[in-house]
Amino acid sequence: MVIFEATYRRDDGSKRKIKFARLNDLPKNKVDKRKTVEYPVGKELVWDVQKKGYRVFNWNTVIGKVVANNL
Repeated sequence: MVIFEATYRRDDGSKRKIKFARLNDLPKNKVDKRKTVEYPVGKELVWDVQKKGYRVFNWNTVIGKVVANNL
């Protein structure tokens, strides 16, 4: 599995750091099928590995680089 680390700007303008896994990288039995909806271009539903919950990550507001780490 690949864990991504990034900082992005939230809708309210604040910065947020996140470590996340993309849903395609999670085991199929761990993905809540109700969460697989379409999001606007640039936004993606991800699994926040620190908060242990779903979050919407906005690729359009990334600050700096997104770092990928293989587990």
